[in-house]
Amino acid sequence: MSKQKQAGNHVQLGKSPDLKKLFPPHSHAEWKAAAEAGLKGALFERRLVTKTPEGIDIQPLYMDEDIRNLPHMREYPGYGTRSRSGAAAGNLRCGWEIAQETVETDPKSANIALREALTRGQTAVTVDLSQTFRNGEDPRNDDSHALHLTGVEEMADLLADVDWAACPLHFNAGASGLSVAMLLEGVAERTGRDLNTLAGSIDTDPLGQWAREGYLPMDAERAREELISMVRWAGDRAPGIQVVGAGGLVYHEAGADAVTELGLVLATAAEYLAALGENDIPISRSACRFRFTFGIGTHFFMEIAKLRAARILWSRMVEAFGGTGDDRRIRIHARTSRYHQTRYDAHVNLLRTATGVFSAVMGGADSIHAASFDESFRTPDAFSRHLARNTQIILDAESHFRSIIDPAGGAYYVERLSHEMALAAWDVFLEVESRGGMTRAVADGFVQRKVREVNARRRVDVATRRTVLVGTNQYANILEKKPDQFKPESGDGSEAVDRLKVQKENRNEPEVRKTLDLLGAVSPEERIRAGAHALISGASTGEVLSGLRSGVDETPRQDPLFPLRAAEDFEMLRDSSEAFLERTGHRPKVFLANMGPASQHKARAEFSRGFFEVAGFEVESPGGFDSPEDAAGAVLESGAPVVVLCSSDDTYPDLTGPLVTAIRVKRPDMVVVLAGYPKDHVDALRRDGVDEFIHLRANARDVLLRIQQKTGVI
Repeated sequence: MSKQKQAGNHVQLGKSPDLKKLFPPHSHAEWKAAAEAGLKGALFERRLVTKTPEGIDIQPLYMDEDIRNLPHMREYPGYGTRSRSGAAAGNLRCGWEIAQETVETDPKSANIALREALTRGQTAVTVDLSQTFRNGEDPRNDDSHALHLTGVEEMADLLADVDWAACPLHFNAGASGLSVAMLLEGVAERTGRDLNTLAGSIDTDPLGQWAREGYLPMDAERAREELISMVRWAGDRAPGIQVVGAGGLVYHEAGADAVTELGLVLATAAEYLAALGENDIPISRSACRFRFTFGIGTHFFMEIAKLRAARILWSRMVEAFGGTGDDRRIRIHARTSRYHQTRYDAHVNLLRTATGVFSAVMGGADSIHAASFDESFRTPDAFSRHLARNTQIILDAESHFRSIIDPAGGAYYVERLSHEMALAAWDVFLEVESRGGMTRAVADGFVQRKVREVNARRRVDVATRRTVLVGTNQYANILEKKPDQFKPESGDGSEAVDRLKVQKENRNEPEVRKTLDLLGAVSPEERIRAGAHALISGASTGEVLSGLRSGVDETPRQDPLFPLRAAEDFEMLRDSSEAFLERTGHRPKVFLANMGPASQHKARAEFSRGFFEVAGFEVESPGGFDSPEDAAGAVLESGAPVVVLCSSDDTYPDLTGPLVTAIRVKRPDMVVVLAGYPKDHVDALRRDGVDEFIHLRANARDVLLRIQQKTGVI
């Protein structure tokens, strides 16, 4: 810049700068033209536009014109679609609920832990109930490691000295909330507590349970009836709770992307809303009973946009059903994802959780569970739960995020992404509706197939390392010790069988039989009160539901949507090498035949080291060799079963043949790998004896698996 221009642009102290003169405005077209000139012929869309797993294009630059005409941009927080916040004051008044899940399997131990957590900053409780409880069965010896409440006394033990008016209670009820509602009725009658003051939720989501478990213990019509009973009971007896759960976690943890998860949740909510309306429950009494649950992954902006899009779509849907005003408000629970957790380098999970919680807060979640860093491979201990809880507390108390009504409001990228997310999720919703709705879509397996197709694409992205899992498929530490596994001190879940046995031994059996015999004839409106009386007499929750559902068939069975983790394929590779180490006393070894000076081989040698270390291989990387014969001698002396030739593309045709020949004279089973993919020479190099090529676009999972198989690691 010339001295004259510098003087013209100089800002004098005490004078307001002319920003338009210093930074003249430019249009998007001008910026794009300058960017394309800098690309020197490369396509703008290929180099600067990123496509997400959801198929949404992320532009390199967003401007005011990208959001100017979006409908929700003219709204204030707490109004319209509530895209900007559920309430006008955002989190200013009371913040979001820090609603961590229980991990104990014994009610008394869970009570001690939750009361301790409440003294240390937790503000709500999410009660994680066992699979058999959610299915309406009595506990079994092979029950999952979660809480099973067999009767009123155990619910009373769980809630002892917990003020349910001040501390919201959230129960993961599964297919039916009847058991939880009956237990709460029993506690209220036994202890004199007022259900009118109860705050929280009983998340009843039969369609989500059907997709997760592959069946329901009752037919779809009966599940709908019980959901309607729950809504009527809550309106009459417990007005402060939500009882209809529209959960996306089952799809999220089975590998669905953000668009698919949101679309399926919306289809679920529409089906429940329609069923309630068909049974004469007005929208003003039904919409307020819904609570949505979303898994929160590691794509920071995508997760913010998902929650904001959920607000827009739910608001529009309720409006279409005739809802107005506060009927259109959505209540969102966010749970950071297990799908993105890893077992190796597990403390990176702390960063993943922090990112997820940050997204949930920015997206306006009403309650949040922050996953413990170790929950994917063991039962979290007090320390890991402490770290998870404090992740939320720090964002609240130290980062002051409750002091901003809408932290993401007006950001060009976030607002545009929210709009595009809503459009894409609406397409998924319409696809489900075209198949007759969510019940039919689950019954014929469409939902399950769609989620599996999405997960298959995501697995390829992980396998090819387009999706990076730090410490697992990139930047692995092979010296890391395998994490310890342990169970909670309260037991593994099977002790619920013993507690039920004691309960049955101490009850008045004739009185229990009498109350159970009456259950088959009660009306839908009386199910919960009648069941509560049976529980008070000493009956178990499984016995009561069996009596209420006498003669009801279960749903057709489907393949369940198992919870998955993106890291599993690479963790299996690493596990195989760890097992090899235990068997033999040494790790599987790879030798790098680095040819020529460092400038010729160093970049590919470093790439090769990282490529093999993610599968637990020990990598020996000496200095550069001057000839193929010298390299072959070192390879044979090392005893490694795998050699990687690291050099430049133009030297490979001359080096590969002599090197492979010299090695295979004495080691015909040696696996030969070449670092790079010189397209013009690949066929010739294969004829020279190269078994595998490793490069940026290679499917690392498949290549490493084949090498482990060839070398006897597996």
